[in-house]
Amino acid sequence: MTLSLLRLAEQGEVGSAAGTALAAAMKDIYTPTEQAQKAMNALGVSAYENGKALDFNEVVNRLSASLSGLSDEQANAYKQTIFGIQGLNAFNKMAVTGTETQSKWAEALSDASAGMGEAAKQYGTMTDNLQGDLDSLSSAYEGVQIVVSDVLTPSVREFVQLATSGLSDATAAIKENGLGGAVEVIGPFIDNALGMLLETIPKVVALGGELLGAVVTGVVDNLPKLAEGTLQVVDAFGGYLIDAAPSIADRGAELLDFFTGGLIENADAVVDAALNLLDMFAGAFADGLPRLAEAAMDIVEALAAAVSDPNAIANFAQSGLAMLDGLVTSILDSLPRLAEAAVNNMVIILIFSRNLRGGRP
Repeated sequence: MTLSLLRLAEQGEVGSAAGTALAAAMKDIYTPTEQAQKAMNALGVSAYENGKALDFNEVVNRLSASLSGLSDEQANAYKQTIFGIQGLNAFNKMAVTGTETQSKWAEALSDASAGMGEAAKQYGTMTDNLQGDLDSLSSAYEGVQIVVSDVLTPSVREFVQLATSGLSDATAAIKENGLGGAVEVIGPFIDNALGMLLETIPKVVALGGELLGAVVTGVVDNLPKLAEGTLQVVDAFGGYLIDAAPSIADRGAELLDFFTGGLIENADAVVDAALNLLDMFAGAFADGLPRLAEAAMDIVEALAAAVSDPNAIANFAQSGLAMLDGLVTSILDSLPRLAEAAVNNMVIILIFSRNLRGGRP
């Protein structure tokens, strides 16, 4: 595996992209589709020998050698049949590395293998933490994605190959007979595409059903444990509240004492501030009396002029009645809230007075 990744890295394919491409290529080689297996048989290449899987690098080298004697068109056709997109990317880049370079790398890796045990210990120490656990979880999730993709890939590849063939036939028909020739090709292509879709959709639905069924089964099988765990959580939380109730009550009482004590200690300052505020309003009112008197005279003169007009008197009476009706309605609507507010205020005053006398509610 390390040698395979080195061959990819030589062509600039590194990190998670290299791992994903390598996994796809190995999937294509070791578990080929029916068409891919026929292509490999035609090339005389097998991923197994006496039932045992061969080294992946060796299989890639043999396949590359078999394709080297073919034309580009023939070689590409074989590779498109054997590999998917990611697998083909990995194969093309690995095929660039010469056998001499591979031998040097393999020898160097063999010499370094003696220290791999210590390296593994160091890696285990470095990843024995929360971040290491999260990385493992992410890797497992990516593995699930790859497996699901591999299940669906054969059907998707067949559909892509059908589309490629259909477009090529349509292009050839248009060149030979114009747009009229394309009509003869498009009909069978659509028929084949619909047939393939109708064949693929049940597979996808079945896969989704299996996954959903597995989830439901897991939940149902673990319902007793889930119920027990929920009860334990509720019991633990309730026990904590019961144990902590005296402490919570004491903290609340201390907080109330703190506020009431602060009011008592600063009563003089509060009274002074209130007197200053009252004095400020009184001064402002006295300063504004001349302007207020002048404004009152203007209002009286305006009212006198309005009263002398018969139409104005009727309008004023009508407006007054409307205002009175609105005021009465508003008071009646607000009576329940006023009564409730009065009761609440009385309770607050009683509690505050008890605290001032040293009592505690």
